[in-house]
Amino acid sequence: MQTRYVVLDTETTGLSPRYHRLAEVGCVEIACGRITGNFFHSYINPRQRMTRGAQAVHRLRDEFLAEQPTFRAIAQRLLFFLCRSTLVGHNLSFDLNFLDAGLATAGFMPAARYCHGVIDTMLHLAQRGRRRRFSLDACCDRLGVRRGDRARHGALEDAVLLAEAFVVAKRTLPPIGYHCATMGLHCLGLHPGLPEVQPGADY
Repeated sequence: MQTRYVVLDTETTGLSPRYHRLAEVGCVEIACGRITGNFFHSYINPRQRMTRGAQAVHRLRDEFLAEQPTFRAIAQRLLFFLCRSTLVGHNLSFDLNFLDAGLATAGFMPAARYCHGVIDTMLHLAQRGRRRRFSLDACCDRLGVRRGDRARHGALEDAVLLAEAFVVAKRTLPPIGYHCATMGLHCLGLHPGLPEVQPGADY
C-alpha cells in the first residue's frame, strides 16, 4: 500500500510554544509519489500580539490575525486532514511543539497520535552530508527545486516547497526514511481506539 504523506509547516507569534501560539498552518498532501493538489491552510487568531522577530519573518499583522478563526475552531478539520498520514516537516519538532500545545488546549491528543509516523527532513539533510546549512532554502537548492524570490515565509508556501523537495528526495538513494536510526524517521505506529475525527464541525 502506498504511503500517504502530509507536509506540515506553521508560522507562530514567537519562538516558545510555552508562551507563543500558532498564527498560520499549511499542509500539502503527497500520495503515490506525487503532490496531489489537496491541501489544508488557515490563518489563526492567536489572541496575543506578535513578537517583532516573528513579524519580520512572516509579516503577518495583528489586525489581520484578529479577524481569523481561533485554533479551536479549525482543530478538528486540521486533524481530519492529518489523520493516518506520515507527517513530514523541516525542523518538524518546532512545528509539532506548537501544534500539540494548541491541540491540548482544544481537548485533543498530540498530532503524532493520529498519524503513522513523522519524518524530519532537516535531520535527514544533516545526516546526508557535511554541509552546515540545513535550512529549507538549502534543502531546495541541494535538490534542484526552484524556490523563486521569496519575500517572506508563509506556512502554505513553505509546505509546497518542502513537498516538491521531498518528492525529489524520495527518489534518491538511500531514500528518506530508509533507516529509522540514521534517516531521522521516528516510527510512532498507529494507535487503535483513537477518537474518530470528522470534517466540518468546529470543536
